[in-house]
Amino acid sequence: MLRISVTSDSAVSIHFQLEGKLIGPWVEELRQLSNTALLGNKTITLDLKKLWFTDLEGAGLLRELHQRQVSQINCSQFITQQLLAVHQPTMEEEAPAMTKTSEKAGPLSAESFLIHRVINGEIECFYELVRPYERAIFLAALSLIRNEADAEDIVQEAVLKAFKGLHSFRQEAKFSTWLIQITLNEAKMRLRKDRRHLYESLDEGQRSEDGDYVPKDLADWREIPSEALEQKELREALIKALNLLPEKYRTVFVLRDVQKLSIAETVQALGISEASVKTRLSRARLKMRDTLATSFRGLSA
Repeated sequence: MLRISVTSDSAVSIHFQLEGKLIGPWVEELRQLSNTALLGNKTITLDLKKLWFTDLEGAGLLRELHQRQVSQINCSQFITQQLLAVHQPTMEEEAPAMTKTSEKAGPLSAESFLIHRVINGEIECFYELVRPYERAIFLAALSLIRNEADAEDIVQEAVLKAFKGLHSFRQEAKFSTWLIQITLNEAKMRLRKDRRHLYESLDEGQRSEDGDYVPKDLADWREIPSEALEQKELREALIKALNLLPEKYRTVFVLRDVQKLSIAETVQALGISEASVKTRLSRARLKMRDTLATSFRGLSA
């Protein structure tokens, strides 16, 4: 969850870089490392550039270290807001009031309750809200960016934007769908900035007059035997085939066939019509099959 790296160390100072999430046992690990350095009369600098979440205990430790003259640099706005947080009522303390409200408005889901708590100041609950969807939003970013490091940066930006805009989330859709939509928008902005789309592979098979991919036949790529997919060579071929998909097909494929979003959720995440989702998914599957065909023929030989 958390990687603590020593980027410089001398007789008088030490520089730690934190990467990941400062939660649970990693809070105690950082405390012990800091205490050891302070007992040795070293000045400490914590680089928080790659720290994207801290729970309440972790935020408390960072505030404590700050009071002990530990320098903290490259702190994101989200982490800064967590460090400035004050104690809020616990779930048990707040439950009676929430129950009273829900008698009129209907019972709140656990997710809605977390959203309510975050909006009302318990920002440490935001991690609990986002945690179930970490892999989903990473895959969504990766489906457009195709670079893991850049996808991780995009996820951090998307999570920060979701945190800052949570008060505007009207819960008309699932929180996960809203979060994926933010992630995809962030990825598209990165693509426009980097202009990587200019370098899309031109090897996209046959095309119709309007430029859409035309498969060689109507077979579904999922007809490939499942036992074959377990082989390392074919897993690698599958990843390669996915990366060769044009952006608009790859994104729909990941959301529908990898993340198992419904058609309605995919429509909302991408802002396209239901017909477009179905068409792009069909063409993505067919192009995947076409790309994989040679590999599977080799295995069956």
